[in-house]
Amino acid sequence: MKKKVFYTTFFLFFWVVLFFVIEGGFRLVGIGYSTEPFERVAGTPYYRDNPDFLNKYYPNRRTPRSEAKFKNLFLVEKPTNGLRIFIVGGSTAQGWPFEPNQSFGKMIEAALKHILPEREVEVINLGYSAMSSYYVADVVKKLFRYQPDVILLYTGQNEYYGTLSATTGGGYFSKRFYLSLREWRVFQVLFGLFERKNNSPKTMMAAQFAGQHIPPGAVDKRVAEAFEKNLEVVCEEAKKHGVPVVVYDIAANLIHMPPFASIDEERIAPLVLSNQGRFRHETWKTEETKRLLDTWRGQFPSNAHVWYLTGIAQRTKKEEFLSSLRLAKDLDVIPFRYREGIREVLRRVATEKGVVFIPLQEEIQKRFGGEGFGRLLFIDHLHFQYRGQVFLAELGTKAILSLLSSQRRGETERLFEEVYLAIERFSEEGFAHENWLDATLFFTVYDEFMAIQNILTLVSQSPYTEMLIPFGKDPAWGRIGMVSQEPFKTILASYETTKGQTFGNFLLSELAKQKRWEVIANLLEAYRHNNPGWYVGYKNCADFFLSRGEWEKALRFYAMAYLLAEGKEKKTLSQEVEKLVEGMGKEKEWRALLTWLAKNSWSGYNTSH
Repeated sequence: MKKKVFYTTFFLFFWVVLFFVIEGGFRLVGIGYSTEPFERVAGTPYYRDNPDFLNKYYPNRRTPRSEAKFKNLFLVEKPTNGLRIFIVGGSTAQGWPFEPNQSFGKMIEAALKHILPEREVEVINLGYSAMSSYYVADVVKKLFRYQPDVILLYTGQNEYYGTLSATTGGGYFSKRFYLSLREWRVFQVLFGLFERKNNSPKTMMAAQFAGQHIPPGAVDKRVAEAFEKNLEVVCEEAKKHGVPVVVYDIAANLIHMPPFASIDEERIAPLVLSNQGRFRHETWKTEETKRLLDTWRGQFPSNAHVWYLTGIAQRTKKEEFLSSLRLAKDLDVIPFRYREGIREVLRRVATEKGVVFIPLQEEIQKRFGGEGFGRLLFIDHLHFQYRGQVFLAELGTKAILSLLSSQRRGETERLFEEVYLAIERFSEEGFAHENWLDATLFFTVYDEFMAIQNILTLVSQSPYTEMLIPFGKDPAWGRIGMVSQEPFKTILASYETTKGQTFGNFLLSELAKQKRWEVIANLLEAYRHNNPGWYVGYKNCADFFLSRGEWEKALRFYAMAYLLAEGKEKKTLSQEVEKLVEGMGKEKEWRALLTWLAKNSWSGYNTSH
């Protein structure tokens, strides 16, 4: 008996030791990948995004390092007067379809810098497409080593079709166990044997959908319970570390977003299609239309399309309509928009755990009325357009100030009022954005164009393309804003007939022909602003300013590019710049600049050097 126990113990001990030896060997030689969200940039005072981090959550969509986004760059040592805020969630938290550094997160940062000039504010965005609350609970546990002051959540939209969700198989504990296994290099290699790289041009939405319908009630309770557990993990970890949590309520486009699909759709489809003429502005209010919808609701009481048409008819007659549209959303059998049970969990957990809850839907109703649940704030089924991003930023700024300095909250409304006035001019008269916020965020015509292209790509794929009642894009797209103004309007028209060149490169070349140097400088600064952790944006700016004879600016950007570059790129850049500074007789200034930036922040250079 003793021998059996001894051999069993020895056998287990042997395999445990072997596992750790193999794991250590893999880490030593670089097999597998780091699951830390950030990496230290050698020779600098910075952390930046670790592009391998997403392999844990997108195992079949790996992006080469040279093509990765480096949207975050922040100090390793948080300043003593620092205010560090992490935003965590899915694509809405990311700011999609805009660049993360031109969406509500960076708007919050800009607003807080205005209101709290005595603080060094850093907003770090960890929102990524299709991420569910499993991701949120998993990554938040790693954030405390980066000294957060506030964790801001916008989550709940991806519980049905996220990278780990109701459609990916397994239960709550098996999903959590799977994520824990992916922390180990040994299991990363093992999982990799069965994972095929996905180079499909499909959007993340189309890929996650994959034709899977989820009727209401089928898994809703289980989804809500898992969501609640994940939120509780976040709240408990944050409480343990003394870090406050702020949680947004979630909202969606109800008015201009028909259901993707519905129960009994094969039966209701011919009826809807044969009566399309009734569903126009002049006929919505008629008694005949009302009787038709009443009959359909009696025949198809759980049909999302019938309830959607009912809600639109009620809106046209200026009756209460949101309850019908919310029911239509919940009855949609392709629930890319949350179901109401998720919202109930959000509010309950926030109340029980004492976190700051932003009642987004109530605030929308208060500020914009029922029309706020349509194109006024939303650009597709759930993502926010520019005005919506500003509104999220205003609410987020107020919530964070309530934790820090409640008497300063009033300054938020005055600060954002200028932005809303600019938006009204932008919407009504077609002016470009003109306010302190856009200047801070470097919002350009290129960024506006790319946001529109992101949406057009999304709605050109499944499940949008199979909708019974088609999603109608906002008629204002492409007719207002910078893309409708000269010289961009003419350039855009020319680009549509040009093949084989990206819009960014084409835009820069056409502007150069017109000698629009100030516009070009702004476009290059915007790219650097949106990718602050990658050397290319700084090098582009350096090359441009050098060509304009502004060598001091050029050296500054070359120095930052050099510090952020890696491998061959760093060596090549070093040779180029050393030859340049030698020819200019600026070797001393170059070395001093490198030494200073290796110890101090880029923003500090502009204010203190």
